[in-house]
Amino acid sequence: MNPKKKKSVQALSQTDGLYHSENPVPGLCGKIDAFFKTGFEISGDVSHQLCSMFGPEVEKNPESLFCGPYSSDLEILLDLICFPDFDFQVSIEPLLVSSTVTPIQAVKLADMISEKNPVVSLFFPNPDLLEYRDEKREKAVSTPPDSLQGNSFCVPVPFGVIGRFVQRLNLLRTIDPCVEQAIMARCKSQARKSGHSSMVRVEEGAMGNDSAKACRVILRNGRFSFTPQAISFLCSVFEKLAGDGRELTDALLFAVDFLDQVSGSGNLREDFIRHLLHLRKKIDAAARADELVKKGPVEALMLGRTPIPSFDVIEIKQRIAVMERIGRAVYALRVKSTFDSL
Repeated sequence: MNPKKKKSVQALSQTDGLYHSENPVPGLCGKIDAFFKTGFEISGDVSHQLCSMFGPEVEKNPESLFCGPYSSDLEILLDLICFPDFDFQVSIEPLLVSSTVTPIQAVKLADMISEKNPVVSLFFPNPDLLEYRDEKREKAVSTPPDSLQGNSFCVPVPFGVIGRFVQRLNLLRTIDPCVEQAIMARCKSQARKSGHSSMVRVEEGAMGNDSAKACRVILRNGRFSFTPQAISFLCSVFEKLAGDGRELTDALLFAVDFLDQVSGSGNLREDFIRHLLHLRKKIDAAARADELVKKGPVEALMLGRTPIPSFDVIEIKQRIAVMERIGRAVYALRVKSTFDSL
């Protein structure tokens, strides 16, 4: 065997079709640096938040916030704008298949990114805003600064922002091996059903199964501990819950949210039932509030200090429907009889 090829093979390990690099730091550094360079759009929502934080004039001239000397305000702004979204987390997950990054590696990763002197591009897509900015700039300066290029504004990324960006990726969180096996078993089952090879190969940069990557990111973003009960619950979700692709990942989002909120009573099944009851009580409270608002003016209710809860009823009903499916699959709950008995 060619010595170079032999060395490259030894640098990879294989577990149930998962192929990964032993040291993910260089790959993560490159992806994060490229992510900053790709840029972030100053959307209407972000513009509104900037206006709320720094005054109404900022909405018409947001680049003024980035032109001044370095300050803590600049870090706050970049923390608000340069946030790792779910899609980016999915894109780096293949680099983390083998194991999580160690604390020392996380520090080294932030240092490596900082050494590249990353610059983030901020985009202002609003045509009216751009026209206003161009007119103002022509009056103020004869030649635009080098950092202003069309509708983008480039800002150096401070080290503090880089460190917090790395922290938000939850690289230090370990996904339990049993849960990982359950994810891959589910992916293999989906591959067989769809007529593809039963081997789901996961390579750096192309995991081969978007659902597997998304599921891992959802678990990585969870705050719960992988206790024996939580592991058993999650494994049952992957083994027994019907649905593929987006349907599975949506259900997992609700399942992880439930695990993040459990009371820690020691009985996850009882916690699950209480969680369902709590969601149903929210629906009832929303209905009562709606009746109160219809009967009299809101001002009178406010003066009487009458609580008027506000819930997204549609979202809660969707959550209940998914959680009931999970309850039937994992705990064999007959939902109606369960609620009638409590």
